[in-house]
Amino acid sequence: MASRNRLANLSILGLPLDFDGIKNFLEQSGDTLSVDEYMAWLDSCLETNLFLKIIGADDNMSLWRLHDVVSDYFIKNAQTEDLKRYHRNADGFILERISSLAMSMNIILPDGDARRDAILGANNFLYQISHLPQHQEFHQSILNLAINWFDHLFWLGEYKEAADILNSICFALARRGQRKMAENMLAAIASKTKGLTSVVAQMNLATLLREELQLSLAIRLYWQLIPKLSKLKAFIQLAQILSEMAAIYRQMGNLRRSAMILELSVILNRWLKNWKSLAIARSQLSSTYRYLKYYSLALRNSKKAVNYFRKTNDLLNLGRSLLTQGNIHYNKSKSDSALLCFNESLEIGKRIEDHQTEIGSTSGKARVFLSLKKYDEAQTLLEQAISLRERYNDHYIGIEYQNMGALHEQKGDYAMALGWYQKALVQFEKYMPAEVAACRWNIAQVQAKYRG
Repeated sequence: MASRNRLANLSILGLPLDFDGIKNFLEQSGDTLSVDEYMAWLDSCLETNLFLKIIGADDNMSLWRLHDVVSDYFIKNAQTEDLKRYHRNADGFILERISSLAMSMNIILPDGDARRDAILGANNFLYQISHLPQHQEFHQSILNLAINWFDHLFWLGEYKEAADILNSICFALARRGQRKMAENMLAAIASKTKGLTSVVAQMNLATLLREELQLSLAIRLYWQLIPKLSKLKAFIQLAQILSEMAAIYRQMGNLRRSAMILELSVILNRWLKNWKSLAIARSQLSSTYRYLKYYSLALRNSKKAVNYFRKTNDLLNLGRSLLTQGNIHYNKSKSDSALLCFNESLEIGKRIEDHQTEIGSTSGKARVFLSLKKYDEAQTLLEQAISLRERYNDHYIGIEYQNMGALHEQKGDYAMALGWYQKALVQFEKYMPAEVAACRWNIAQVQAKYRG
């Protein structure tokens, strides 16, 4: 392999590597350089500043990549057949790189074609590793490799496998602050694929939009997907969509429609024997019944969901279900039970870096302390919750403004309470219409107290 070909191959790869990684990639791509020849070639590249050091003080342990101007030159001047070969080389290298990471986690993957299927197929390795908290230290490495792999497969026109990668990691990307990138990638791959692959990408896009409180856009997309799923007889995905739609109707304040759709999802998931989706539907149903003040029904569904997620060590859903259960106990004025749930969900949220659970649990504890008239503890926690929501640009921040208003109202500081309620109303009108009426009632009550 000539030096120019070697550099072109590395340009397409696009991954920062240490010196051993560069050598492994070139060897896997068909290079037969001896160690001495490789080091001589590498020295000449470093002397002419073709490589840029990314991190690390020790050259041998640092990560390197070609300078952008070098990469751009070789990519621009490469022939299509050469580009295709380089992307294939990158595909094979990343597959082996992910396999090596799996070994370092003591996870054994099968050999041959079965290995690729284990990484990309149903209930695949990428999905599991991107979400399981016990592999937290590997998450970013896996995600970086997966994004790079997606790009190579997309260029090669291997859209089905590219979609498999993206559908496995999109929510992990969103949790790590790369939501817009995940949305753009999902939209791109949905336009390039057909059938269930395309529909699943659109489902995931709608879910990300729902999490951003773009509710009208998300619900419209879900309704468009229902006939497609019915035609494909994709009942598992149909049950998932029903759960997501119900969550939107709950956020919009249409609680009875939300409950009806979730009960349908529960029936469908039970018929499919899809136990995880059944537990998720029950967790969401518990939240809807809580808003309807059917606390016994809410608690019954919540306990079933929590038991399943605890048994399967699904910490993401366990934390969120415990958060809901804590809110149910709070509504039933069971402070001790509520704090037990909030403390556990807070610990889980911090451990797996699920900011939604961390913030909700902090806020929940604050409301419990407020109900116990422990105002200093409540205010400290509410300030933490507000700070966290501000940091993550969380549209639910109005909840904390309203809680802070309630705190000052209980303390008799009506001017401060009114200010916080009015801040909450602005947020609710933008993002949480179901909360608007209650907030306006709070404002009217405080105004009356303030005047009187």
